[in-house]
Amino acid sequence: MMEGTKLANEHGESRKSLKLLNLRHLGIGGRRRGDVANTYVDHYETRLLVVTMTTIICCFLDAAFTLNLLSVGATELNVFMATLIEADVRTFVQLKIALTSLSLILLVIHKNFTIGGMFRVIHVLYFFCGCYLTLIAYELYLFTLV
Repeated sequence: MMEGTKLANEHGESRKSLKLLNLRHLGIGGRRRGDVANTYVDHYETRLLVVTMTTIICCFLDAAFTLNLLSVGATELNVFMATLIEADVRTFVQLKIALTSLSLILLVIHKNFTIGGMFRVIHVLYFFCGCYLTLIAYELYLFTLV
């Protein structure tokens, strides 16, 4: 770099003249545009945060509702989870939340990728969130039958 040369951003502004806190630091305004298929990103949309947090909250609710429904006579249909519940409730809750969280992290990281050239991973995230919301609605319905 030559002495006295200023680095400029895409708008021609000197980097030194930029504000300390730019709205893009907060995720407002976005970043790159264009072809993003099968690429990793360092900035995620707010809607992705909402979908991910909704799924995690539903996971917590599902664990709590499952334990409450089991206490009033319901049966766990998932053989793996039923075995965990019988062995140790704490392990059941921890493993359920850990598996869901790790799965969500992997899906969020790969949000721009496609599965088999047909489905975008972000749509899989939306699908899982919808499934969890449906499950919570069903469990709430089961509470009305008790």
